[in-house]
Amino acid sequence: MRFMLIVRANRLSEAGILHTRRFEEGMAEYRKVLAQAGKLLAAEELQPSSSGVRIRLTGRNSSPEVCPGPFPLDHRLIAGYVVIESATADEAVEWAMKMPVPEGCEGSEVDVRELREWAQEDRNPRVLALEADLQEQVRMLDQMQKFL
Repeated sequence: MRFMLIVRANRLSEAGILHTRRFEEGMAEYRKVLAQAGKLLAAEELQPSSSGVRIRLTGRNSSPEVCPGPFPLDHRLIAGYVVIESATADEAVEWAMKMPVPEGCEGSEVDVRELREWAQEDRNPRVLALEADLQEQVRMLDQMQKFL
């Protein structure tokens, strides 16, 4: 299963203030550990909302509304995300709890959400079977690595 660890925005991320070297090193180590465990799929930090645009989809009979940033600092804003592969939701939560917290941002929030894989429904069954076979081969190679 794939999970997205959604890092909520805070006053520092929205101000575009760069993180301390200690935090950057902590995040680099966090990503490295995730990668070595075969869990890391993606990790990105977002620019402040002042550089973004919000599109309000108003309905079938009206045009979308385009709202330039910055946006109010609320629970909807995110500062970044990490996408991981995890066997269970509990495991994903454990990984999220290991994420470093930037100095001055105590009380930061990370949402853990499972990704629904819509694309799987429309894909060719033969391709899905080949991918499953390749994943099994990779798993076997990972197991063999432990004995080398």
